[in-house]
Amino acid sequence: MSLAHPLYDKQKLGLVLLFMLLLLMTLLLLLLQVGVKAHELRQKTPEELQTQLETLKKELSRLRVAKVTGATATRLAKIIQVRKGIARVLTVYNQRRRDEAKKHFRGNKYKPKDLRMKKTRAIRRKITLASRRKMTVRQTKKLQNVPRRKYALLA
Repeated sequence: MSLAHPLYDKQKLGLVLLFMLLLLMTLLLLLLQVGVKAHELRQKTPEELQTQLETLKKELSRLRVAKVTGATATRLAKIIQVRKGIARVLTVYNQRRRDEAKKHFRGNKYKPKDLRMKKTRAIRRKITLASRRKMTVRQTKKLQNVPRRKYALLA
């Protein structure tokens, strides 16, 4: 039996310190990440998205000025978060515009090129299933009048 205090045990002390370090790091990350969430952006109207985009762009320009004048590391790290926020807002905005355009052109004979299926050039030019199964008048008459022959083999 050891008389030393349990916290002074080197192994346990190392684990406690590691746990505290991880806790500190997660708290720091939570403080830094005050960015925008995509699911929250999808609830907003296009006008609200535009205003949020403008505010984020202004914030980014302020941070860039602060970077030149010599700011703290936390403010410099915020540049990344703001840029990601701008990207998220633009992504949600453009996705919504594309979805609306797809709904508008659904069922039309012609679609804008960016809304058409991409695939590969060879697949796009491939003959369709309907035209592959299509037969000439002569072929259909021949199939109707000359039925398929049946053979039975005796074992």
